[in-house]
Amino acid sequence: MGKNLYRIKVRVFYLPDEDISTNYAVLFPFTTEDFEDIEISEKESEGLMIKETIITKNRHLNVFFKNLLLILNEDKQIILSELNERIDKEHFDFYLRLDKNTLKLTTTGNCFHIKITVAAFPKTFEKVKEKMIELLK
Repeated sequence: MGKNLYRIKVRVFYLPDEDISTNYAVLFPFTTEDFEDIEISEKESEGLMIKETIITKNRHLNVFFKNLLLILNEDKQIILSELNERIDKEHFDFYLRLDKNTLKLTTTGNCFHIKITVAAFPKTFEKVKEKMIELLK
């Protein structure tokens, strides 16, 4: 896959008594040693827990993204058709939301919010779109 991705940030909001561990483990197929190189923060805000995971190492980015493609299998065509709406027009980051319970593509807030920063130069909407088309095929 090469250096196509620069950074992936996943954020999830959940209730303190809600168990997200199973789908978190499915989404992040890493060993304990791998997690030592991944930035994870967890905090409470207004009665909700917020877990944020940031991946920056190339091998972890590749493993996460390949796994994400497997999870998205049947939804890849939908994502490709919605690329213009999924790329932020200001910072040119790519966004996805996966339902916390099913890991299916969603538009609701009860989700894993995934922000993908693509390694593109110059970083323009069109360059990011080209890279995402290449990565999703």
